[in-house]
Amino acid sequence: MTKFGDILRSKKLKIQAVSELTGLSESYLNELVNRSTDSLTVKEAVALAHAVGMSADEFMKEVKPSLIKTPPPLKSQLGSSDKPRRIQELSKPSSQ
Repeated sequence: MTKFGDILRSKKLKIQAVSELTGLSESYLNELVNRSTDSLTVKEAVALAHAVGMSADEFMKEVKPSLIKTPPPLKSQLGSSDKPRRIQELSKPSSQ
């Protein structure tokens, strides 16, 4: 049983009820419960989270963390790795 199956069991929810709330087929939900959540998309995860009474972030962290995308760091957050380059750029003599 997958983490999603554990959530349904702990909340005493039936697949049929979740299917009606989300519009996802019972056979697909059975696959998510018993086999694998590899095919789960973000859109489906959000719908399932609401159906089981969880926030989308909480649900994705629990069921399939790889769905959560971390944005790349901002340039201001890169740290000291870009400072030597700036110093070199500033110290170059300007050719006019």
